[in-house]
Amino acid sequence: MDAVVKTTFPDIRKRCAIHSSSGSIMIIPRERISNTTALTRIYCQMEDDVAPDSPSPTSNPKTTSLTRRAKVTLPRIVAQAQKVLSPYTMTFTSTDWWAAYQIGQRVAPAFSLSNLRVHIGGDACHTHSPKAGQGMNVSMMDAYNLSWKLAHVLNYLSPITLLQTYQHERLEIARQLIAFDTEFSSMFSGQISSDPDSGLTHDEFLSVFRTGSGFTSGCGIEYPPSTIVSPDVHSAVQDGERELGLLWPGRRLANVRMKRFADAAPRDLQDDLPSTGVYRLLVLLPTTPLPQEALLEYAARIPDLFPHGVLETAIIFPRREDRVEWTDFPDAVRERWEWLLLEDAYSEVYGTFGVDSARGAVAVVRPDGVVGMVAGVEDAGVVEGWLRGVLWAMDG
Repeated sequence: MDAVVKTTFPDIRKRCAIHSSSGSIMIIPRERISNTTALTRIYCQMEDDVAPDSPSPTSNPKTTSLTRRAKVTLPRIVAQAQKVLSPYTMTFTSTDWWAAYQIGQRVAPAFSLSNLRVHIGGDACHTHSPKAGQGMNVSMMDAYNLSWKLAHVLNYLSPITLLQTYQHERLEIARQLIAFDTEFSSMFSGQISSDPDSGLTHDEFLSVFRTGSGFTSGCGIEYPPSTIVSPDVHSAVQDGERELGLLWPGRRLANVRMKRFADAAPRDLQDDLPSTGVYRLLVLLPTTPLPQEALLEYAARIPDLFPHGVLETAIIFPRREDRVEWTDFPDAVRERWEWLLLEDAYSEVYGTFGVDSARGAVAVVRPDGVVGMVAGVEDAGVVEGWLRGVLWAMDG
């Protein structure tokens, strides 16, 4: 339900799950609707006595389902939520919306036909409990994953085989989501105990609870290897905690703060790499003295090998003690990528990405913000070969 509540519970403005001997509820803060009131979404696990008697062999499953949901009423939900939250008090001043939902976890066996001309997404592909809050989030990511690939194929920028990666990527994520949701729903209905031998512990529940945030944001998922995800990082990145932002193929590019060289303006990387349907060549220069003519010239001009506007170059250089001059960069960089020449002025980039600043790295970021491949700065041929595998080249 979405409601305006008055309560003595101190964490009502925080996303949290409450377990008690009377049951479980989850609280999701929503937007303010005035200066003094805000909506709160409450998921309430109803007690067993709302379930009907065992259906007979001749019962209509749809009728049985409707009968069961009919036993859930707003007064019963309110009473159960208050019971779970006791001894804290909760008063419902108004209710914007409520519904009864029976959990069902299902995933389609395929998201695309073999001819690659029919595709499905969202609720047509996967259904799960509402507690994880993933219905809209994952459906939107399905749609975006498919839409940019369709745009590239229909505009003759990529071969039609690119569409094979839609099912390859999103079906695997749906299976992971259903597995997570099954575990999460089971844990939500269980009883918390401090004894690991007597049931669910707080730490176990918290671990699964945090996993859900990765699905919600999209930053916790990792696409499997494919034609647009190369698993080989060519020793350019140190393996480790990928959830902390490593520059890793198949994962979302983490946001980092930098300073734009042209005007010294603080920048967030995500603001400079908006979702406009293009690939980005991300060059992280090593700490060797500038200029690095050959690498910079190549990085600036490689977009010319592909249709206009489908590939952009962003260049990042590490914070340096010596002075970096505008003339240290080749004409091609200054003229074409002035607004994407960035300094790691806050020492966030290389550390977050797991890149050795003495060696540098080169990565290609897909139109959906996912890292497609990573290589060393000396492996320009590997980068070009990868790009020719996902884009039609002008000389091809």
